[in-house]
Amino acid sequence: KWDHKLRQKILASSQGDRAFIDRKIELENYNAILTTSSPSYALTADRLLAQLDANISEDLKGSLTTEPVLATTFDAWCVEIQERDDRLHEEKERIQSMIDANNVARAFRHSDKKGTLLSRISDSPTTPRYAPATTNNKPADRKYLPKLTDQDKQLLNEHEGCTRCRTFYTGHRSDTCPMKASGTFPDATNYRTLTASMAEAARPRVAAAFIEAAPCDDDTDSDY
Repeated sequence: KWDHKLRQKILASSQGDRAFIDRKIELENYNAILTTSSPSYALTADRLLAQLDANISEDLKGSLTTEPVLATTFDAWCVEIQERDDRLHEEKERIQSMIDANNVARAFRHSDKKGTLLSRISDSPTTPRYAPATTNNKPADRKYLPKLTDQDKQLLNEHEGCTRCRTFYTGHRSDTCPMKASGTFPDATNYRTLTASMAEAARPRVAAAFIEAAPCDDDTDSDY
């Protein structure tokens, strides 16, 4: 029957993590239904008080063991129990807030230390602690002989030059150049770009021979 099941539900009820006032209102509502519809299954005030007291939360039970309730009537007892339960919940919430704040602070300090460590690592010099000794005896940059341009080749051809040794009026061509035979090239360090003025300066000069003729003396006497 429904009334029997509802009575069993009241007897099996426990507070758990709920507030005392929520359980009290729930049981009073169930019991009011039984009182109206099936009075024989309804609990008296004393029996309802005993049921509320029997299955209260562990925190509230510990508080009542240390400091018992003085009220004896149902309404007065419920008021005192509710006040005690409210204080316990407030204290529990306060402690939980402190725990949460402490956890947040610890997490912040941990992240701050981690960030500081990372910044130290990133800001550390990249040069090795024991860097190898450096010397000033660095080899000079090697110079390479520039490639002959079409203008250079034309200038050499016009002035009887050699495209191997890059010399004007040298008396040979690249196929008979001594540098070709020795497998060498002009020194790139002292090499200068070929110009027309260099070609003119290398042009051979032929000395003009001047023959001075002796003057003829028409007044010279001849003896015969």
